[in-house]
Amino acid sequence: MNRFYALSISVLTALVTVAACKPSQDRPAQAAYTKEPTIYFRNGLEITLGDASVPVHGVEECPYGLAAPAGAVVELNDAKCIRLSDDTEQIVVMLDLPGGIVREEWTVRRDAPSKPHEPAFKNVSLLRPDGTRITITDKSDTLLDKCYEYQAAHVCI
Repeated sequence: MNRFYALSISVLTALVTVAACKPSQDRPAQAAYTKEPTIYFRNGLEITLGDASVPVHGVEECPYGLAAPAGAVVELNDAKCIRLSDDTEQIVVMLDLPGGIVREEWTVRRDAPSKPHEPAFKNVSLLRPDGTRITITDKSDTLLDKCYEYQAAHVCI
């Protein structure tokens, strides 16, 4: 009888524990905001201004993987990137215009909060000082190197 009583108590305890650990169907919604990774764009990015493609150069330090990509010979002290992070509000760039290099400060506009399982910075627009939206050329899409910073690591693609 004592074994039956002990077994009953054990089974009852296990059932209560399992029932208590079962996730609720009324879970609070996941936070609407997801922290974005930091993305570095190496020089060579081009944007469209009117009918022309204009090369853009960054002024931020590049992670090593972008500063010296495989097969490229660069002066590491001169290697700069465009850095876009979760808290970036302004980006300083250098435009290589036919009349010379021009410094611009672009505004980072967040059109909607980020959601899980969306591409990084899907809802972010970059605006020139005159308010026009930045358009990256098709050529840049194939040349574009990106480096994602996650905690202390950099992953370059």
